[in-house]
Amino acid sequence: MYERVLILGSTGFIGSYLIKEFSKKYPLRAFVEKSDFIGLKFLKQTNVELFAGDIFIRDDVANALKNIDAVIYAAGSARFTKEYKENYNENVAMLNSFLDVLKNSTVKRFIYISTVGVLGESLSKDETSPYAPDNTAYSKTKTIAEKMLFKTMQDINTETIIARPSLVYGLPLIKRPFSLYGGATPLPIMINFIYRGFYVFVKKNVVMQWIHVEDLAKMILQIFKTGKNGEIFILAAPEPIKIEKIVLLIKDYLKKENVSMLYVPYFISKLIGALIKISSKAFNKTPLITDDVITALKTSRVFNNLHSIERLGYRNFKDFEKELFFLVKAIKPMLPKPMLYI
Repeated sequence: MYERVLILGSTGFIGSYLIKEFSKKYPLRAFVEKSDFIGLKFLKQTNVELFAGDIFIRDDVANALKNIDAVIYAAGSARFTKEYKENYNENVAMLNSFLDVLKNSTVKRFIYISTVGVLGESLSKDETSPYAPDNTAYSKTKTIAEKMLFKTMQDINTETIIARPSLVYGLPLIKRPFSLYGGATPLPIMINFIYRGFYVFVKKNVVMQWIHVEDLAKMILQIFKTGKNGEIFILAAPEPIKIEKIVLLIKDYLKKENVSMLYVPYFISKLIGALIKISSKAFNKTPLITDDVITALKTSRVFNNLHSIERLGYRNFKDFEKELFFLVKAIKPMLPKPMLYI
C-alpha cells in the first residue's frame, strides 16, 4: 500500500533505529541535513536513498516528497537542556514549515513522533487524556506542535497518527561526541553522578515507565502498518520502575560501595538548574543540568497504555535491568564526564 517512505530525523537517536527497522520492510528515503557529515556516513552504510537538504527550504522539502507515499516525522529537539526558543524552532517552526509543503503533496500517511510529556505528570493517564504538559520547554513545544498538526491535517487528505513514547533509552547507533548524552532521558547523567559517588533526589517516590529505543522502533513499524487516521498511541513498557531502584541498580553495576543519597527540595534544585543554565552562556557551554532536567527527574510518568499494547500486539519488551547494565557498561570507560557543562 505504501511503496516508498520518507523518514525525517533519520540520523537522530530514534530516527536511526527507525531506519534500521523500516529498511527491512520498505524502500526508504532518508532526509538528512547537508552539514551532518557523521549522520551521512552512517546512512551511506545502509541501503536507503539519501536526500540532503534543509527542512526550512520549501524546494528541498518538495523534492524530498516526490514519489513518497508515507512520512515518518522524527525530526526536532529531544533535549531538556535546550532553551525554549531552540525547542520552539525545532519542534514547532520546523514542523510548520514542513507541513506547509506536505499539504500540497500526494503523501497518504503521516506518522508524528511526539512525547508523553504533553500529558504532564501521570500515574494512570491514557491516550484520551487532555493536554497538560509538564513545565519543560520540550513538552510545551511538543504540545503546540501536536495541536498545530491536527488543525492542519483536518483540511487535507492525509492519514495522521501520533506516537507518544515515554522515556526512551538505549545505546545510540550513531557515535557522536557525547552521543551517550543524547536523547531526552536522564540515565547517562544519573550514571555520571553516581560514578562520582553521590546522587541528588529532587522528589521521593518518583515512578517512571521506560521504553527501549529498539522496542520503540518496532512499535512504530506496527503503527505504520495498522494504525488508523487520528489514532494516538502511548508507547512504553508496561512495568514502571521507581527512580530509587534505578539509582541502586546503577550503583551496583558500577560496583560503587559508597554513594551518598542526598535530597534537595524541588524549588531549590530548580533554582540551581536555572543558575547553571544561565552561567553556561558565559562559558559558551551546553549545560547538563537545567531547571527542565530537574523537572523531568521529579515527574512521575506512568500511563494506562494497555490499549496501545493490545492494539499493536507488542509484548516482547526488552528487560530494563538488563539493558541498563549494558548502558552502564558502555558509559563506564568514558567516566567521569563533566557534571555541569559540555
